[in-house]
This record gives sequence, C-alpha cells and structure tokens, in this order.
Amino acid sequence: MIKLHQAKLSDTFDVIQVLNGALEKKRSYGDDAWGDGLFTASEILPHIEAGELYIVLESGDVTGVVVLQETDENMWDIDGLDNTAFYIHKLSSLRKGLGIEMIEASVLLAKKKNKTCLRLDCNSENVPLCTYYERQGFHEVRRNSKSTTNTMYMQKDLS
Repeated sequence: MIKLHQAKLSDTFDVIQVLNGALEKKRSYGDDAWGDGLFTASEILPHIEAGELYIVLESGDVTGVVVLQETDENMWDIDGLDNTAFYIHKLSSLRKGLGIEMIEASVLLAKKKNKTCLRLDCNSENVPLCTYYERQGFHEVRRNSKSTTNTMYMQKDLS
C-alpha cells in the first residue's frame, strides 16, 4: 500500500507537473472543471501551507497528488449533511492504478481522523471519471447545473 505524505514547499514544482498532466487528461475528455489555464505555484502554495496537500513518492519522485480538506463550504454547503467528511480535490497521478491506491490511503487517513465519509465533486459530463469514482464506492448525492460545469457531488461512506 502506498503512503500519503504531506507536501512540502520544496515539492511545489513536482506537484504542479503532476497536476498539469492530469489537467491535460481531463481536457481530453472535454472536462474543463479545473479551468482553462495551467496550475501555478500561487494556487498550490496555500494548500501546502495549510497542510492539506498530500503526495505519493515512488523512487523519490512525486507520482501522485491529492488535496484532502476537512471542510468545503464552497462546494458542499448542503443542509442536512453531517460535517464529518474528508473532501477530496485534485486527485492526480502519473501511474495507472495509483488513483485507486490514493483513494484507499485517503480512506485510512480519514478513519484515523474519525471521518465517516469521503466526498468529492466532478464534472457530470465526464462519464469516464464519474464511472471511475462509482467503481471506487462513491455514490451520487446531488447535481448542480447552475455552475460553469455540471457538477456531480459524490460520497463514499466509510462504515
């Protein structure tokens, strides 16, 4: 099993490389949910400084990136939902199968922090991505078509 490490400032360049690679893949599916530019240090540094950006190191290289937040009021401000979740953002990897391992590692970290579920949002028009998350045990909670993309909110219960 892989281990998630909190990213350090010295990882910034490598994190940006992994994220921009994932960004290009998302765009190849017509998914522009991450915007039309490339990731920059100014977008990444706040997540590193907050201690919520995690990396996977393989042979000393950054091969995976994920942001795990304890709150996400911007996207998940939904009445009636408990607030004992970890919120996944920017899940990105360079190796086939690594994303699944990163989700599994996120589950372990969430359980250590007494979280009851993982939550994420994705572009509902990116069918391969939605199917990928469903295969990992996530289910749809709701959709929002009022934002710039058609957003699907998904949750994986940890019980």
